[in-house]
Amino acid sequence: MEMHRSNVGFIDLDAMIETTKSNGMHSHQISNPIPGIKSILVDHNNELVKIQGSAKILTDNYLQGISSNTFEPWIERINQMGIIDLNISKVYEDGIFHSLDTTHNVDVGQWGIDKQWGYIQNSIILAAQNPLFNATPYKEKTNKGVAFIGTQKHSKNRLIFYAKHLELNRGANREFFKCCKNPMDVLNQSTNLLRVESNNTSHKDIKERFGIKSLRVRDVLNATKKPTMVMLDKITMPGKANQLNMLLDEHPEGTPIDKIAMIYGFENIIRNANYHIPTIRSFVKMYTTDAMFRWWWSGGKKSTISIRDLIFEVQKKDLGVSNKNNVVMEHIKNSIMNDYTYLKIA
Repeated sequence: MEMHRSNVGFIDLDAMIETTKSNGMHSHQISNPIPGIKSILVDHNNELVKIQGSAKILTDNYLQGISSNTFEPWIERINQMGIIDLNISKVYEDGIFHSLDTTHNVDVGQWGIDKQWGYIQNSIILAAQNPLFNATPYKEKTNKGVAFIGTQKHSKNRLIFYAKHLELNRGANREFFKCCKNPMDVLNQSTNLLRVESNNTSHKDIKERFGIKSLRVRDVLNATKKPTMVMLDKITMPGKANQLNMLLDEHPEGTPIDKIAMIYGFENIIRNANYHIPTIRSFVKMYTTDAMFRWWWSGGKKSTISIRDLIFEVQKKDLGVSNKNNVVMEHIKNSIMNDYTYLKIA
């Protein structure tokens, strides 16, 4: 977050380190990060103050995040450190964000992170349909999660899901808990919370994902667009035919589908299409007549099994869950939408 020096009342420059670079850049900055405040920098050349911070400065209220509901207490907590005194209304109106993360805490207690993590993780991975995103699962005692990383070069597309209580339990958070009045309460609140987090690291991405024209604090905190849902929809949207393209190139339209099934096996075809129903349905239509399509797709005299039902069976066999009823992903989406109802966007 950046603001003009005029939005700041008091700055204790004696508590900071003075720096003058060869290019003439003259600044002061804090020497050691404070839980919730990574950096405070005073740019004397441009009369700017820049703060890199997080919701951890809210201590016991950390899990509420930074939003229009908590922005004022967040600024007040920064001021209470005694290093700087920000004018809340001026920062709200004139301050700008250069980058920010959007976060949501989804309660998955009905399954239990420690009890059914494999099921939760596979449900998240299975919902991904966009081939432009790579899924990286990690399942360790101290780090359970899934990271979706986009291969796009023009912007950073990243959405991660992870067990919040395991992340908070790491030694790196020891100083944060020392600042809390009731650290165990904070830790207990995080039990069975799945943190969903995306990064917005460029001006263009912030404006597009939040649906705003400026980077001002006021506009970001009052944005009506839902950036996390935008990213989630990117990942779960219908993908392209991916690996089936190779098969389609080798066998022209009109080849009997039973011949193709004999060569490749329907289960392998389903896996190559990443279990993607629209892709597989189009594939079946390409290799059947209009009259025979419904028999192969829904089951009938000319097929031994419904291909549509086989998709769900293969998903269930491979991953322990199928998209026929992906209740975990539906629960995640509903929880995030409820967050936006309360204007909790960052």
